[in-house]
Amino acid sequence: MTDIEKIIEYLKGGSLGELHLEKGNLRGINLREAKLIRANLSYTDLYEANLIRANLSYANLGWAILSYAILIKANLSGALLKNTNLIGASLNNANLSGTVLSEAVLVKAKLSEAILSEADLSKAKLSGVILNEADLFKAKLNEAILTEANLIKAKLNEADLSGADLSKAILSEADLFKAKLNEAILTEAVLIKAKLNEADLSGADLSGAILREADLMKAKLSEAILNEADLMKAKLNGINLSGADLSGAILIGADLSGANLYKANLSGANLYKANLSGANLSGADLTNVIGLNI
Repeated sequence: MTDIEKIIEYLKGGSLGELHLEKGNLRGINLREAKLIRANLSYTDLYEANLIRANLSYANLGWAILSYAILIKANLSGALLKNTNLIGASLNNANLSGTVLSEAVLVKAKLSEAILSEADLSKAKLSGVILNEADLFKAKLNEAILTEANLIKAKLNEADLSGADLSKAILSEADLFKAKLNEAILTEAVLIKAKLNEADLSGADLSGAILREADLMKAKLSEAILNEADLMKAKLNGINLSGADLSGAILIGADLSGANLYKANLSGANLYKANLSGANLSGADLTNVIGLNI
């Protein structure tokens, strides 16, 4: 009996009991709306499989091949997808809450409006992934690669993105309240109107990032690199920017009231119409600053 025949027989029986089909060959199979709860499909080849609305909750899909599979609206809550290949997979509106995706490969995967709350995506490869409006509340994305990812309006509040590579990622209007972004790479990232209040960005590299009208109230940015970043009209009041590199940064109309800029590098920065009332500028490098008004 082939692997496909085995799974057809299993589904005919009403999906009773647990399915063990590790290392199986199910390339291109149609498993639309199939009930595969707690199924063991580790190392299984599901390349281009149709898994629309399939229930794979708590299934073991570790090291499986799901590249270009269609998992739209599938239930993968609590599933194990460690080291799984999901290149180009369609997971729009899928439920991946609590799913383990550590070290998984999701390059150019589509996850619009997917639920990934408390999912483990540590060290996952997510370059070019589409995660617009996805729910990543408290998700673990530490050391993940998210270069050129689309995270527009994504919910990343309290998510762990420490050490993650988000260079050239689009995070406009994303919610990053209390997110951990320490030592993260955000070079040339787009964070227009992003909510970064109370986020930890200490030691992060935001050189060339666009943070226009972003909310960074009470964020931690000590030792952060923000050279040539665009912070026009950004909310930076009460922020800790001690030792930060803001050389050449655009801070036109930014609110820096009460900010700690102790020993910050502001050389060549544009502070035209910026609010610096109550800001600590002791030891700061103000060489060639434009529009300084204190």
